[in-house]
Amino acid sequence: MTLRALPLVVIMILLATVAGDVFAQKTSRPFTFALAQWNRTLSSADTYVNGADQFSERSRDFRQRIGETRREASIAATAAAIEVTKRRSLLAALGPSPTQDDPPEKPEIAKQHAIYE
Repeated sequence: MTLRALPLVVIMILLATVAGDVFAQKTSRPFTFALAQWNRTLSSADTYVNGADQFSERSRDFRQRIGETRREASIAATAAAIEVTKRRSLLAALGPSPTQDDPPEKPEIAKQHAIYE
């Protein structure tokens, strides 16, 4: 078993943190639970790979579990990218937040800025 896919999975997990709420909406479990499970899977695989005893059946199991983790993280990363794009578009439509010297924006606009920033 090789850990070449491990950095990719870690990057996907980091990207996925942006869309925890989106992931939770699209799955039946909270994102924090999924992230903890992914970390446990990767830590277990790391311990196994660096250990002295490796067995083909257990290696297949870890390959399958890492593949599932990669797939789930990829889905979460895609959802995060979509959510970031949506939020950037909405913020662009609202325009920049006023500076201290600018007059205050309308309350409904300020509320939208607060939601999407």
